[in-house]
Amino acid sequence: MIGEFKSAVECGAAVVEEPEMCESGLFMFSSKFNFWGCRCCSRSHDHFETHDFWSVYSIRLPNRTQEVRAEDYFGQVQQIDTFTGEKSWINVLPPKKHAWKSELISPPQDQPSNLVEIASIFVSISSFNDARCGKTLVNLFHRALFPSRIQVGIVGYGVHCVNEMCKEMGFEKCEPLKKQIREVVAPVSSRTGFDAAQRFTKSFLRDEEFCMQAQSADDFVKGWDYKTIQEWQKTGNDFAVLTTHAGPLEDLENAPATVPVLCKPSMRDGLPTYDEVSSAKDLSEPLLSPHFSGSFAFSRCDAWREVPHDPHMPSIDTHTETDHIQEVLYGLRLWTTGYDFYTPSQIFSGHDSSAREDATYVHERKVEERKKGINRAQMLLQDGHNANLGEYSLGYERTLDQYAEFAGFDFTRNEVAENYVACIERERVSLGSGFFQYNPHREKILAKGGLAMFAILPTIGVCAGAGTMMLYSQDPDQQTRLAKEQ
Repeated sequence: MIGEFKSAVECGAAVVEEPEMCESGLFMFSSKFNFWGCRCCSRSHDHFETHDFWSVYSIRLPNRTQEVRAEDYFGQVQQIDTFTGEKSWINVLPPKKHAWKSELISPPQDQPSNLVEIASIFVSISSFNDARCGKTLVNLFHRALFPSRIQVGIVGYGVHCVNEMCKEMGFEKCEPLKKQIREVVAPVSSRTGFDAAQRFTKSFLRDEEFCMQAQSADDFVKGWDYKTIQEWQKTGNDFAVLTTHAGPLEDLENAPATVPVLCKPSMRDGLPTYDEVSSAKDLSEPLLSPHFSGSFAFSRCDAWREVPHDPHMPSIDTHTETDHIQEVLYGLRLWTTGYDFYTPSQIFSGHDSSAREDATYVHERKVEERKKGINRAQMLLQDGHNANLGEYSLGYERTLDQYAEFAGFDFTRNEVAENYVACIERERVSLGSGFFQYNPHREKILAKGGLAMFAILPTIGVCAGAGTMMLYSQDPDQQTRLAKEQ
């Protein structure tokens, strides 16, 4: 319902003032029974039947596709009609139009003024049989303004990423950086999916303040460590997660470039995902968005501590460049826990998406294993707080139904929501609007740092026999070797 008004004129004026209340521009109003309220109508109907008690009105909403004055221009986003596939550029609403900003939990006021220069950053990288991870590590440190604050957790399936880094930059130059990298080298045959890899890399997280998720074969903008914190601060939201697809490598130095936006929902195997990336340009600030991406994500590390990856969803996704179900499911858990996703106003990482042979999430796609993973994912969507999910359940700040409406899914029919227009700005869903109960797993998660703890030591690793993971400390005070049977 739009609200209760004395006349259709008053209702129409309210919709013009806040078009997001009724994006169709059609509404019904009864002059006889105005206590029924003014209600928005869908444009999906070819015609409306006459009725004795109410009328349907049409208004012309502000044209967000027309040119506006420079002072009223805050960027554009490409909206997509999920039914027709039609795309069109529309103007982003002025920031002052977002009343929900007053509800945000802002970062603490006592933060140091030079936070962008001194805050520690942990970077998670997974390499699925892709030796380009060595070049990624070189780029990560060379492009940072303050490389000494960077710590890396990396897993290389079938590849020794630190070794590859040393080949790229020379062993003498790479030696000091080894203490900032905690690496697992695992057999190629141990690959079981996106979540398993992220649990390895994030298990090395200590007390770092900010966390970034990147990919093998990435490059970064100069000063990425400084600029990402600045961009995060623009949200004014302590629960903000900057996330999007890494842009093309050639866009890193081309400013202003368009920014990928993950906003068009899709379903595969009855599970939510996305298969098409939209775009935004000239953004003045981060844009509230519906999906999480494992390609690039930046937030406070509390998000990773509070929402650990589920180890019981193996083999759902296979291809690193095209499969995104496990990313969206992890994002669903973040979102219901209270975290908000934002498309940054610029790209901070670029990705070489050219295919590499056998660079897949899963070594061998086992039908039974995948079936188990899909069944567990469906349990999350059907009974998100089932006791069997344990600490990997949905959050308690928002509901699954709220996410479905926000992101364009119909989980009852396992399809994209009918008449959903993707990539338009939607109202943020308030925290606490879904559940008013305490998360029973919170203390357990936080007590162990929110993560599955594997080997917490600075390492480089070498792969021994199949099925064995070897880690070697490069710290002279911790000459330790750990072998974990898979």
